[in-house]
Amino acid sequence: MKFRVFALFALFFAVNATAADVRPLPAPPIVGATSYLIIDARTGDVSCYALSNEAYTVQELTNALRSAGFKDVARFPSLSGEIVDADQDLPVVVARR
Repeated sequence: MKFRVFALFALFFAVNATAADVRPLPAPPIVGATSYLIIDARTGDVSCYALSNEAYTVQELTNALRSAGFKDVARFPSLSGEIVDADQDLPVVVARR
């Protein structure tokens, strides 16, 4: 037992000694998640459904499409191709394989 306490104590100080050269953390991903519980009124069965999504920058999305073999990646401000204020954060991306 004494050895475990000493090992944890030594590990604590070793970690804190290197904490002086703190590196910045990367930005967390922008993730949205929603879950739904559906209860069947007749049987009482419960079903759980989940929906999640993650936001990417235009460059990240372009790189992901190109690495998956897509070419001619183009971005448009809306489905009509015209700028629509309500859709500023929802661009349309078209790519060919």
